[in-house]
Amino acid sequence: MFGKQPKIGWTIDPFGHSKTNIKLYAEMGFDAVFLTRVDRAEEAERRRNGEMEFVWESSGSSIFTHVFYGPLYQAPKGFGFDPQDSAADDAFWINNAAAHGYNAPAKAKLLLAHLKKRQKCYQSSSDMLVLFGDDFRYESAHHNFEYLDNMIEYMNKHHGDQYHFKYSTPSDYIAQVNKMNTTWPTKSDDMFPYSDSQE
Repeated sequence: MFGKQPKIGWTIDPFGHSKTNIKLYAEMGFDAVFLTRVDRAEEAERRRNGEMEFVWESSGSSIFTHVFYGPLYQAPKGFGFDPQDSAADDAFWINNAAAHGYNAPAKAKLLLAHLKKRQKCYQSSSDMLVLFGDDFRYESAHHNFEYLDNMIEYMNKHHGDQYHFKYSTPSDYIAQVNKMNTTWPTKSDDMFPYSDSQE
């Protein structure tokens, strides 16, 4: 369709995942699949073991799989810059030290702590894919991008020795992962049943 071959699977909101889908994605020529809504016990174990990325095998096919660092596909706590995210901990990112509400150093400290925690969950920790958004966000996109631009500018200026921040895509991320010389963990069963509560 449209003369393009999709290479990335993006399945972020089903309630569990079937290895049959993984086989189909691989047979369609996908390079990777990104997903969320993994059973909470499996996600907790994968986080502990640094196995939020793995090769999922199914009936002779396999595909690189990335489980998003939740909750679900939301921005990290404290970084929902959309006007809908009105909680106090989601304050906008203000770089101008003379401006009312200047908060860049405090937000940077919070973000660095989040990234350090997240890094432990992935073998590809030198490159991290961080989502910023949620359902029904970006209806006022200029707000989101203004504060994301501020965040990227500040973090690269003040913490560029640790991280380089940029807008990216899943394809860009997979290109970096493919440069790694890593033996990935494997999985060969379904991600069912799905549970997202402790009950």
